[in-house]
Amino acid sequence: MTWTGRTGARFAALLAILLAPCAAWTADAPVIADTYISAATPNVNFGALPALSLTGDTSVLLRFSLAGLPAGVHGSDIPKAVLYVYVSWIGTQGSMDLGVVNGPWTESAVTAGSAPPIAPAGLPAVPITQANQWVAVDITTVVQRWADAPGSNYGIALRAVAAPAMAASFDSKENASTGHAPKIDVVVGDPNLRAALCNLYLLTGKAAPGNLGCPASSCTNGIKDGNETDVDCGGSCPSKCATGRSCAANPDCLSGNCAGGVCAAAACSAPNALCGGLCVNLNASVGNCGACGTVCGGANGTAQCINGRCSMACLAGWGDCDMNAANGCETNIRTNPNNCGACGVVCGGANGTAQCINGACGITCSAGWGNCDMNAANGCETNIRTNPNNCGACGQKCAAGQACVNGVCR
Repeated sequence: MTWTGRTGARFAALLAILLAPCAAWTADAPVIADTYISAATPNVNFGALPALSLTGDTSVLLRFSLAGLPAGVHGSDIPKAVLYVYVSWIGTQGSMDLGVVNGPWTESAVTAGSAPPIAPAGLPAVPITQANQWVAVDITTVVQRWADAPGSNYGIALRAVAAPAMAASFDSKENASTGHAPKIDVVVGDPNLRAALCNLYLLTGKAAPGNLGCPASSCTNGIKDGNETDVDCGGSCPSKCATGRSCAANPDCLSGNCAGGVCAAAACSAPNALCGGLCVNLNASVGNCGACGTVCGGANGTAQCINGRCSMACLAGWGDCDMNAANGCETNIRTNPNNCGACGVVCGGANGTAQCINGACGITCSAGWGNCDMNAANGCETNIRTNPNNCGACGQKCAAGQACVNGVCR
């Protein structure tokens, strides 16, 4: 029998819910060593005391046994691990952070002077605000590392956050009157069953229970998982499926056409055309302008396809003056005297050399000539060798009765 549609989704979700308790269980990791060390008394050992003191100058050391975990368990099989410590007294409220102990130590001998190095665990600080209660701390990543490398399990350290300093104590395993020894609850899953259940939840769109530790589906792992309609495509994957691959709806396909559960070539009508398996608008596509494969482009502007013809939207200071979109906006209209400020604007004038400066026409006059009316359009109109009002230079007048001879008043 094949389960499809809403009935199939309900069946798959129900099956996953019924089997979920079998996919994970909780194992205890008991404390096997607990003590604290004090910077104020660096040579004193406190391993036999019933309380673990945590202050500004003390640190609590805890080591746990993972022997109760099933053989062959890896970090990926542990979706959750929670540390529990019992707060027996608070003098000053504050927060503690966790460190990873990076070397061997024994409860009966360790002191602040002999303690191994402690590295940050990379976990958020934990507030300690109320006595006579358990405090739970998620240390999943730490226990996962221990499961993958058992030889690295030297325990953890609890340290008061520097400011404000706190003063509190926790019950140790030596406190026989309370039975509040530190402990770790480790959630352990069967990798094969968990993977199957996680896939069922993904397929049905249901949220998996937290204790399953389901990973997010991957759209790049080379297998069909989650709600993919084919390997690494369709469904919620960003990649669409190519023609010939499986689909459930049109959005799963690169072509936008899902026919009978298989991606088919796109169905196009004018002005659209099928180009490379995609239906594109030949009137507007810069990669297929007027015909498949005709690419619009060019320098100094943005390519456009307008009514099936390539054109350019030029950057400031540039112009497509040869009307050839293939070579882009080829003309610098800030400096070109034949296209100054705009295509077709020609700078010129007699008795000098035309210039285009920042998109405005100018002129450099030949010897003996001046642009005394400051109008580049009529060139260097004044003969400064003979003009008594502009003798030798524009605006330099000869006195009454004098003539201008070779640019000199006489």
